[in-house]
Amino acid sequence: MEPFTEDGFPREKCGKCGWVHYHNPRPTVSAIIAKSKKVLLCKRAAGPFAGKWDLPGGFLEEQELAEEGIKREMREELKIEIEIVRLAGIFGPTYYPFGGQDVYNTDIYYEVKIPDGEIKAVEGSDVVEVGWFEPNNLPDMAFSSNVAAIESWGKTSII
Repeated sequence: MEPFTEDGFPREKCGKCGWVHYHNPRPTVSAIIAKSKKVLLCKRAAGPFAGKWDLPGGFLEEQELAEEGIKREMREELKIEIEIVRLAGIFGPTYYPFGGQDVYNTDIYYEVKIPDGEIKAVEGSDVVEVGWFEPNNLPDMAFSSNVAAIESWGKTSII
């Protein structure tokens, strides 16, 4: 792969076939879940930023709608079914160093409702612990886009 610049952005091109690797951001989906004026956060089990806190969510799969992805992620990480209230915002680019590469995400946030009852991390998932936090007193967060989404949500929340 040969590096080059196109339209002011770094690219890589195969010298044999001419295929171009565009370093596009990857889409993620996350849920803002609120109860008693606190938001649910998850402690990350793995890198990047293992041990820091994050809103529950993850990467979209190929050909998956964002609304389907957020529901799947909530089942995988928290074993809950959710009801989407509204799109809370789209933030990014978010730095996500992984596999020795510097990559970026575009993060889609939904405000969601959850069933009553206790929420726990699913053993073996990307989450090792869950906790409820006041939006103005967040723990050590993994991603600045989470903080921006929570701040924006706090100004417009309908829950």
